[in-house]
Amino acid sequence: MWGPYAVFFGGKILARNIRERSGGIGIRRKSCPHPRYLALAALLLWWIAPLELPGFVGLNHQARGQTASLPSEGMRDPSWEDLFNGRDLTGWEIVEKYEYSEHGRVFVGDGCLHLEAGKPGTAIRWKKQFPTTNYELILEAKKTAGSDFFCGLTFPVKDQFLTLIVGGWGGSVVGLSLIDGEPAAENETCRWISFQPDRWYHIRLRVTESCIAVWLDNEQIIHFDPRGRRLSLRWESEPCAPFGVATWKTSATYRFIRLRLLNSEEISACRQ
Repeated sequence: MWGPYAVFFGGKILARNIRERSGGIGIRRKSCPHPRYLALAALLLWWIAPLELPGFVGLNHQARGQTASLPSEGMRDPSWEDLFNGRDLTGWEIVEKYEYSEHGRVFVGDGCLHLEAGKPGTAIRWKKQFPTTNYELILEAKKTAGSDFFCGLTFPVKDQFLTLIVGGWGGSVVGLSLIDGEPAAENETCRWISFQPDRWYHIRLRVTESCIAVWLDNEQIIHFDPRGRRLSLRWESEPCAPFGVATWKTSATYRFIRLRLLNSEEISACRQ
């Protein structure tokens, strides 16, 4: 929702809008209050802006290139399974083949998974069993250096595979590769989004036989019906199957990598 706020400066009232999370802090103004109160309101907003208050995005977060992370679904629902334990690479292996043979450093620190830029790519692969359909995956990712994709998720769709590219083709493309042989930048799932460095992005992927859906910071950006389409991987992504995370000439950090199976109601809703 949009929360109006007012700032008093030089005897004039400047009304502006800020976009805030549900439950955030805002000042409502039905009529013009006394300038003294407007000045106090402006001072209050200036003071709380640097704080990480729950449900409130501070006014200077965008300027700093940081934002409070959205609460992950997996933190609230016990049906989610942690694929990353925050301590080590249990369950994962570093991809060494093809374009990942000169990968960057892969390590765990401060509860996060770090992939440093490779020449050209760095990737890890999930070694354990992974579902092929009717599942949902969430994670949080941020780019720390580089100019290409900071999150490449290779995942199964029944007996085929796709890669979700986040920040590719110079840093702005989001989409699915390959669909009928076309990469993310050239098929109908392509989206152009400006990503900020050192900012956490909440990514959510849902896969069923009739729908592949992607959300970024709780906004759905992709809704794709894979039925009757030829899904495949670029050759350099093949070693990441069935599920893997990769970067391209870019360093990135990840946390809260979680997986769950969809229930029958959710599967039926996807068919509609």
